[in-house]
Amino acid sequence: MIYFLSDDNWIYAYVVAVPLVLFFFGIIPSSALGKPHHKPSTSAVLITGGSRGIGRDTADYLISKGYSVLVTVRKESQYDEMKNAAKESNNKTPYPILLDVTQDKHIPTAMKELQSFLEQHKKELIAVVNNAGINPEGDKINETLRKGERLKNILAEPSIGSRVFETNVIGVGRVTKACLPYLAKEGRIVNIGSYFGSAAGMVRLDLCYYEASKFALEGMTDNMRRSLRRKGIKVALVKPGNILTDMNEDYGESTTREVAVDIEHAIASSTPKTRYYPGKVGGYQCRTLCMLYEMLPTWMSDKIR
Repeated sequence: MIYFLSDDNWIYAYVVAVPLVLFFFGIIPSSALGKPHHKPSTSAVLITGGSRGIGRDTADYLISKGYSVLVTVRKESQYDEMKNAAKESNNKTPYPILLDVTQDKHIPTAMKELQSFLEQHKKELIAVVNNAGINPEGDKINETLRKGERLKNILAEPSIGSRVFETNVIGVGRVTKACLPYLAKEGRIVNIGSYFGSAAGMVRLDLCYYEASKFALEGMTDNMRRSLRRKGIKVALVKPGNILTDMNEDYGESTTREVAVDIEHAIASSTPKTRYYPGKVGGYQCRTLCMLYEMLPTWMSDKIR
């Protein structure tokens, strides 16, 4: 039997449905943070790739909220400079840890320094933000377009693909595995993905390995979230849109601060989301684009450009 809504019920249904749809597609912003899950003054956060861009701005933002923040850097010159700055500012700037996420041999020393910091400053590690990533294909695309040339729709060399996966995927696993023994009860893991983890092929073969690495990170994050929840550890994936950084000057549409706010929510909220979609892509909310690719039939999503 088919039932029809009365005129009044249609109005009620509309009032309820529209806000839900708008919220789902990111037009209405998410709820406020509320009371932090951990006390910031006794909490430390580790961010990989934290010397610039999203990582550095997130570090500065979290410090302004009262957290102690450690960031990984690859160059000794950066390490020395940032360590001196942290000492002079009484840790009001990020504290560096020398670590290349692609190198197993760096892990023991890095974890020893992490443990020393936590003990010395009486902090607990409440979150690990896996932010380190590379995009050599994107760098080449930007260089090509700046010259006024067209993209060639050619797959990059396999060696480039190996580098991308070693940093963007294996590096996440390497750091997470090393940090789990130090992570506080009910701690958080936040992985930084990309809208390209939903929307592959928008830039054709020229960005294939980077996109594939972000798809892999989607699966890795889902696995971690489901596997670690019984231990009280919550895992979130942040999928930024086109964020304005020194590596993305030509196509940035949103600020790094939008990403930092979502990362804070994933770290501090008692009810963090499983996925966040800060920023915009082509003028549209990042969430909208990702949802279209994920929900539409393939024959329709293949037509999106």
